[in-house]
Amino acid sequence: MFTLEVLNPVAVSHGELKKYSLAPRPRTLDGKTVGLLWNSKRGGEVALAKAVKDYIWQQSTSSAWRMMNRWKALPGRVRHQWRWLLELSRPELENLMRPVLESPEDYSILVVGGSAGKDLVFRTAAQPSTVEITDRG
Repeated sequence: MFTLEVLNPVAVSHGELKKYSLAPRPRTLDGKTVGLLWNSKRGGEVALAKAVKDYIWQQSTSSAWRMMNRWKALPGRVRHQWRWLLELSRPELENLMRPVLESPEDYSILVVGGSAGKDLVFRTAAQPSTVEITDRG
């Protein structure tokens, strides 16, 4: 009778030898700078763009009071699905936070310049368009 011994040719990874506890997590990201990096893996740029859009959408909120511009809002000008807001008090409207845009897909991400981050936001109601820069002089 023969005995067959099967060996695993894969070495134990460094992470399995030395375990670390998770870094402490903040309760909120308010006032923090968030950096998202692409690891250059295929498809990662798509996932990163989605993560950025989701984050921007979650963070871009405004009070219903501010969005309604109540001092100019006439009941006839408010869409039917939002008329219930007219019955809320000012404190209720100020505390009711709503996303600025309907979904994360409504955001377009544009990277300008080199590797240094830019803290510039363009707000526009129209879809963005891009044009190749041909005069680079």
